[in-house]
Amino acid sequence: MNLSKYILIVLLSALIGCKSEVPPFELIEQDPKVVLTFNLVSQGQEIAVGDEFVDSQQWPLTLSTLKMYLSDIILLGASEETKLADVELVDIAGKGSATGFNSSYSYIIPEGDYDQLRMSIGLPSDLNATDPTVMPASDPLSLQGAMYWDWATMYVFIMMEARIDTNSDLEYDDNIAFHTGLDTLFRSERSYALTLDIPAFAKDTLHIDIDWDKIFHPADGKRIDLSTTPFFHANVDEDALAASRIFTDNFVKSISIREQ
Repeated sequence: MNLSKYILIVLLSALIGCKSEVPPFELIEQDPKVVLTFNLVSQGQEIAVGDEFVDSQQWPLTLSTLKMYLSDIILLGASEETKLADVELVDIAGKGSATGFNSSYSYIIPEGDYDQLRMSIGLPSDLNATDPTVMPASDPLSLQGAMYWDWATMYVFIMMEARIDTNSDLEYDDNIAFHTGLDTLFRSERSYALTLDIPAFAKDTLHIDIDWDKIFHPADGKRIDLSTTPFFHANVDEDALAASRIFTDNFVKSISIREQ
């Protein structure tokens, strides 16, 4: 008997001997899952932090930051109402950011048909009064999120920052920044239509797009003039509050959902 035949016999014997130890195949039903992925877009192009882009008004821009609080996130259907989260901190920079919070979150949900996503933009007054120093680092309301105003003892709801080239000389020479907050800028129970049919075993992704051009250059709302390079770090006077109110309302209207 040559060596190769001997090795073959040993392997067959080992396999036969182990046969009784192999567990039978068992089909385990998985709960369905939905993934919410948040994106900034301009003219159909997804914009990541650090990306250069030109918006619909031909402003050359680079996105620096986009973070926001969402609360009471709920999927609704004809016979289902499933709460996904009490609060999430969405950071478009994702896992690579210093905050450690993400642009994408997944949830286990009951199987069924859903036709609305409902969520609030910002934090209700009870959550807005949270002391971040007592929250664990993994909690979206902790100091780790870097979204707390010490001066106001409240949170920033939306933080959007970008660099802008104001004179088309190929140099970014100024900043755009909106840091909105205070209870007056909380926008509750905003509903967005969708068509989601998710059976057992399934996974589906909802892309939640935030349109830069609908925030700053809406066709059916108040525009924000980027030539003034608006920089509202805090709502400390009536002009800043008025501009932040326009920004917030445009931001809410700029959100749309597309399904994968």
